[in-house]
Amino acid sequence: MIIRKNILKTIVTVFLIVVIFATLYINKFLAPTWLKGFLIKSVSQAVDRPVSLASVRLNPLRGFIIEGLTLYEPDGKTEFLRIERLTTSILLIPLINEHKILIPSVRIFKPSVRIVKKADNSWNFAAPPLLKKAQPASDDTKGFTLLIQNIAIENGRIDFTDNTRAPAYNKALIGLDATAVYSAKENAVRFKAASKVTEPLKTSIGLEGAYLIKENSLITKTVIKNLPILELYNYFYKLSLIANLKSGDANAVIDIKTETGKKIGISYDASIKNLDISYYDLNLKGDLGLAGTSNLDFAEIFKQEHKAAFNLKGSTLKGLYFFNEISDVTGTIEISKDGISTAGLEGIAHNVPIKFIGGIKNMDDPQFRGSLHIAK
Repeated sequence: MIIRKNILKTIVTVFLIVVIFATLYINKFLAPTWLKGFLIKSVSQAVDRPVSLASVRLNPLRGFIIEGLTLYEPDGKTEFLRIERLTTSILLIPLINEHKILIPSVRIFKPSVRIVKKADNSWNFAAPPLLKKAQPASDDTKGFTLLIQNIAIENGRIDFTDNTRAPAYNKALIGLDATAVYSAKENAVRFKAASKVTEPLKTSIGLEGAYLIKENSLITKTVIKNLPILELYNYFYKLSLIANLKSGDANAVIDIKTETGKKIGISYDASIKNLDISYYDLNLKGDLGLAGTSNLDFAEIFKQEHKAAFNLKGSTLKGLYFFNEISDVTGTIEISKDGISTAGLEGIAHNVPIKFIGGIKNMDDPQFRGSLHIAK
């Protein structure tokens, strides 16, 4: 028994010595030259962009550590993507016969990406492509399949600039934390992310979902909190020609599901507090709820089905002919491709409770029809 323990200690000691010397050799001779150059060349060829790398080294416990990985714009000077530090577990090859290489986890610290919409409406990631289309391997030269089980992003940042606006519009998502986990049992990638928008929005955005590989289906749920819609509205400044929005803070939940890459279904549920919007002499103030669905076939993009419901909650409507002002407006307005209608919109006009029923039944013949009643 004692001999066996001594043999085990000797094996462990020899193994540790080999690991230590192998690590020292890799970090001293291979990592600073060959491995660093190999990574720069491989990444540059994959993304078709100039690439730089500060350092790469091996840690026996944490795996490979890559620092200062930067992808540049085609000019070779402007940064497109920078990763402060990336750690990855040592590669495992559990299924040699199946040509599969498994990386248990990848952790990315403080990545920052710069997204730019140019004055000609092109994007800085559209040309050249961020990722080249992979060439299918022949049966004779079949390569390894790379599988990453877990990817985690910590404290990321996405800067957005739109140069089609004057002056240029700038915003950023900060504090981005995200994870993506591959499940072989489900044959799916599940992901979630959370971030905040830079001032003055003070908005938080949360995202979770899954990509079902076999079904080629994407399912996402996005939660937006404390979004002042005025700035978003002003960004799409052409809408200001239709109406004037003065204030409003929105919370929203948006669910999206795609099917086989051909169809997409969207459902949303939002609430807007302290809404103040005007259209000529017509002004609406108060709280508004908005819920709806949209089903879109990519092959027939203009033949989409859309349904939405606006829920007015004690709002005030001003500028109507004869009524001048209707207060405590409550009810639901439904909108679809067939028209606009309400089964009962109630309010107070000239100290009298009223109720309106009707709408536009045919958008090809947009005539407003309905009836006005004294509400009970």
